[in-house]
Amino acid sequence: MKKTAIALVLTVVAGLAAATASAQANFAMRANVPFAFSVSGRDYAAGTYMLQAKNSGAMILRNQKTGQSGIVPLLNPERSNATAHLQFSRDGMHSTLRALTDAEGHTWRVPAPRTKLEIESKAAAESTTVVVALK
Repeated sequence: MKKTAIALVLTVVAGLAAATASAQANFAMRANVPFAFSVSGRDYAAGTYMLQAKNSGAMILRNQKTGQSGIVPLLNPERSNATAHLQFSRDGMHSTLRALTDAEGHTWRVPAPRTKLEIESKAAAESTTVVVALK
């Protein structure tokens, strides 16, 4: 009985480890973002960006020209058939990074509380979605 319980616990732990490993962010991609945007409370200029997985819950975003970089939190991925891309919401003239889909079809949402500027822009115009391809 004790051996069966230990085997069951080890099986559950192994299953959880496998599930966690499959949800790990593992990417290094590049995007040419033709407009200024914000993410995680920071503003970024238009330009070419490198995106690299830091761990299962974050990525490093780095402007190749200026070197400006930041750590962007990522929420648990959802599986999709989409190609690699960044998804932004655009409220008036303000754009905010909302999601990233990697080359393996994992879509990682970016937690982004609404800023005062977003709220003001939203009142003036409807929000649209803008997609930028990743390489």
